[in-house]
Amino acid sequence: MRFGRTQTLLLVVLCAVTSRGQQIATEPHIGYLYPAGGQQGSVIQVTAGGQFLRGITGVYISGKGVHASVIEYARPLRNLQPEQRKLLQDRLREVRDKRLAELSGATAQDLSLDSGVRNLESGQKAAAGSESGAKQDPPSPPVELPKHPLLYDLDNKSLRELAHIASILFFPRAKVQENRQISEMVLIEVTIDPNAEPGNRELRFNTAGGLTNPMVFQVGTLPEIRELEPNNRQAYPPLLLPAKFTSLLREKPLEMPVLLNGDIMPGDVDRFSFRASKGQRLVIEANARGLIPYLADAVPGWFQATLALYDANGKEAAFADDYRFSPDPVLFFEVPESGDYELEIRDALYRGREDFVYRVTLSERPDFEFRVSNFQLKTALPDCHELEGNDTIQGAQQIDLPKIVDGRVDRPGDVDVFGFVGHSGDKVAVEVYARRLNSPLDSLLQLTDASGKVLKWNDDYVLEAEYLYKDTEGLLTHHADSYLMVELPNDGQYYVRLADSQHHGSQAYSYRLRIAPAQGDFDLCVTPSALNLRAGGLVLLNAYALRKDGFEGDIEIAMKDAPAGFKLEGGVIPAGCDEVRMTLTAPVQAPAEPVALELEGRARIAGQIFSRRAVPADDVMQAFLYRHLVPAKELLVFVQKARWGMPPVELVEDSPIRIPAGGSADVRLRAGKGANFKGVQLQLNAPPDGVTLHDVRAMPYGVVFRLEADKDRLKNGFAGNLIVEAFREAPVTQKDGKPTNQMRRYSIGIFPAIPVQVMQ
Repeated sequence: MRFGRTQTLLLVVLCAVTSRGQQIATEPHIGYLYPAGGQQGSVIQVTAGGQFLRGITGVYISGKGVHASVIEYARPLRNLQPEQRKLLQDRLREVRDKRLAELSGATAQDLSLDSGVRNLESGQKAAAGSESGAKQDPPSPPVELPKHPLLYDLDNKSLRELAHIASILFFPRAKVQENRQISEMVLIEVTIDPNAEPGNRELRFNTAGGLTNPMVFQVGTLPEIRELEPNNRQAYPPLLLPAKFTSLLREKPLEMPVLLNGDIMPGDVDRFSFRASKGQRLVIEANARGLIPYLADAVPGWFQATLALYDANGKEAAFADDYRFSPDPVLFFEVPESGDYELEIRDALYRGREDFVYRVTLSERPDFEFRVSNFQLKTALPDCHELEGNDTIQGAQQIDLPKIVDGRVDRPGDVDVFGFVGHSGDKVAVEVYARRLNSPLDSLLQLTDASGKVLKWNDDYVLEAEYLYKDTEGLLTHHADSYLMVELPNDGQYYVRLADSQHHGSQAYSYRLRIAPAQGDFDLCVTPSALNLRAGGLVLLNAYALRKDGFEGDIEIAMKDAPAGFKLEGGVIPAGCDEVRMTLTAPVQAPAEPVALELEGRARIAGQIFSRRAVPADDVMQAFLYRHLVPAKELLVFVQKARWGMPPVELVEDSPIRIPAGGSADVRLRAGKGANFKGVQLQLNAPPDGVTLHDVRAMPYGVVFRLEADKDRLKNGFAGNLIVEAFREAPVTQKDGKPTNQMRRYSIGIFPAIPVQVMQ
C-alpha cells in the first residue's frame, strides 16, 4: 500500500516526535565496559557489552585527553559450530606452537597435542569420519572463526592469553541464561594521553539508532593488568599444554602498586598472587558498584564484591565485604611476614555475569582514609568549626544564623549541641551533610526550646515517590542525612542537638551542619541524559524539582546558551508540583555531531531570582523495583538527518489551557502546509486521573480536540503538561501478503507538550 504525499508528510511529522521519555525496546544500550578504565599514557582494547549496538558511527568520552575508535562489532556468540570449533582448535594450536618455540625452544614432538587442544572441551567427541564407499557431501563453504573480542589479533596472544581464550570459549565458567541487554559486543581501542586528568569519565556510543546511555570509564595512574582465566585455586589444568609445560602458564607474583581488572561469572572466584614485605601497610580497594551502580535484574541490585587475603600457607589473613556504608569493600592489612600472598575476589552470593566488572587497587598507603568531600553549599553562608565540650545544653556552642558548622561525632555516644537566638514566627531549616559526603555518620537531629522540649526531630530524610528516590546524588540507597524545618513558637533561645542514631563515632564521623532561615531553595534533575531525534522533530524529557526549605513556587526551565534551532516547550514546573514532562524540538538542519545542552531552572524566592543547573540524569532501576536518578556529566542530543522537511506543530491557544473542574476546553494544534490529520486517532499519554480527550476533528492544516476534567476524580486539581499521542490503523496481512479483516493500531508519535491548568 502506498501513501499519498500528504499522508507521508504527516507520518514523517508525527514519527519525528516519537516519545523518548523512557527507554524503548530498540534504543542502543551499553551494559558494561571491560576493562572499565586504563592507565595514563596507555593504549588499550576495551570490550563493551550491550544491545542494539550495530552501526556505531562514533565513540564519545567526556573530558579531554581520552580518545577511542571502533575495531569491530560482534553479534551474540551462542554455540560454536563443529567446523568452527575445529578451526579454532587448530588456530590455537598453531599460535601455541609459535609461543613455545619462542619461549622454550621445544621441538615439534614435544608439542604433540594428542591430549591437548584436540580435546579442549570436556566430553567432546571426535568428529566421525566418512564411511568407506559412502556418498560424499558437496564441498562446504569456507569456515571462518567467529567474531569475538577475545579472538582479535589472535596471532600475537601469549600462552596465558591462549589458555584464557580456551577457558572462556571451550570451558564455559558457568551456563547462564542469555541476557540480551548485554549479548552484543563491540571492541574499541582507547588512547589515554599521558596528561589526561585521572578520575571518572563517561563513554557513549553513537549508533544508527542514536546515542547510548553513559558508562563509567576511569583514567588511572597505576600500572594495570587484566585477569586471565583460569585463575581460581584449581587453576592451570593442562588445557593447552602437556603437563611438563604447564609451569609456563603460571605468572610471577605481582609487584605493587598495581590495578587489577576482571569480571565475575556465576560461581567464579578470581585470585591474584602478589609479593609483600613485612611491615607494609596495604590498602586494597575494590571498585565494582562504583562502575555500574545498579543492575535492574539482580538483588541487591549491584555486584556485591568481597575481598579475602591468604598467606603462603593458604590461611585467610583478612576479609572485607564492604566499607562503611559502601558495598565496594576496602581491605586494610599490615604485612606480618615477607612473602607471597594471594588476593581473592568474588560475589558475596556467588552470582556473576559479564557485567560483574571490577577494578581493584592494590597499594601501600599508610595514611589512607576516606575524608569528607570538599562539598560547597550553594549559598555562601559563613562557617565555623565545632568546639568540643558542647555535649549538653549548658555547654552548647552558641552561633549566629545563618551558619555552616564543620564538625564530627568523634567518639561513641558523642552529642554536639548548638544554640541560637530565634524569634516568634521565624522559619528555621536545619540540615546535615554527612552520608552524602562519604561520612559513615547516620545522623539524628533534634530542635529543642530552652527548657529542652523537643519541637521537632528527624533521623533519615528521604524524597521518594512511587519507588523513585529523588536526589541529585542518585547513588544512595540508605539516606542517612537528617533535615527538619520548624516555625519557631516564641522569642528566645533554641538548641540543635546532633548525634549518631546508632551511638557510633570516631574521627571519621564528620559532618557539615546548616542552620539558617528557611527562605526556600530547590535542586533540579532532567532525564534521560541521551536524547535521540530527527531534524525538525521533537523528543520527550522529564524534569524533577527537589524543593527545599518550604519553597513551593513556579520553576521555569530554559536552555542556557542553546545552539540555534532547539526549542523547549512546556518548560515550567507549576507551583506545588515536583515534576513535569517537557518536549524538545530539534533544528531542521541536523548538527554534524551530538550537541551538549545545558538546562537551568529559575525561580523567584524572597524577591530574588535563583538559578540552578538542571543536572542530567538517567532513571535507573535497582533490584526489579526501586528507581534512582543517576547523575550524568552531560546532556547529549543526537539529531539525525531527515529525508523530508518537517512542518512544525504548534499550539494555537495561549498557554496554559484552563479547564474548569467538571467542564471542558477546546485545544487547537496547527501544522505546516501539507500535513493531513484525517483518520488520525489521538489519545492522552499517561494523563492524570480525571482528564480525558474527546471529539477529535481534522481541520485544514491542523486538528481540534476537547479536554474534559472530572471534578470528582480531580479533587486537588491539576497543573502541568499533557502529552497527546497520535495513532493510525492498518489492516493486518497474512504471511502470504493477503489482507485480513483485522486492523492493527500503531503509534505514530506525540505532539508538543500542552500546558494545562484545571480550575477549581
